[in-house]
Amino acid sequence: GVVAGLGYTDYGGNILLLETIAHPSKGKSSSETKLTGNTGNVLSESARIAEIYAKVILQKYEPDHKDFFSKHNVNIHFPNGAVKKEGPSAGIALVTALVSLATGKPVDSKLGMTGEITLTGKIIGVGGVKTKLLAAQ
Repeated sequence: GVVAGLGYTDYGGNILLLETIAHPSKGKSSSETKLTGNTGNVLSESARIAEIYAKVILQKYEPDHKDFFSKHNVNIHFPNGAVKKEGPSAGIALVTALVSLATGKPVDSKLGMTGEITLTGKIIGVGGVKTKLLAAQ
């Protein structure tokens, strides 16, 4: 799945595309998820939390796809590698991209999202919303 996240930088808001791909793993113990695209520690933690919560969503709402992550290696990529990406606000976009990848259901390309997600699926309030919305126009 490909999803547009809304970001905030020192130079204003911007749209951050994130891409996901998967390929079959060689066995249950060898499946892994990799994050690429010049990401910082907080964004890496957000990706781990997003994968955990995506598994919960699949288990609960898409049981036909519940084993997707144990059977596939996944790569999450933030293009434009020269630009550092950091912060928790990509959480909901990451969850959405991972569920889209697992189910094969595309995300509307006109949709942009921002928000930190918790392990229980709560979206925490985010900063820079006005700037992020201006970038999305």
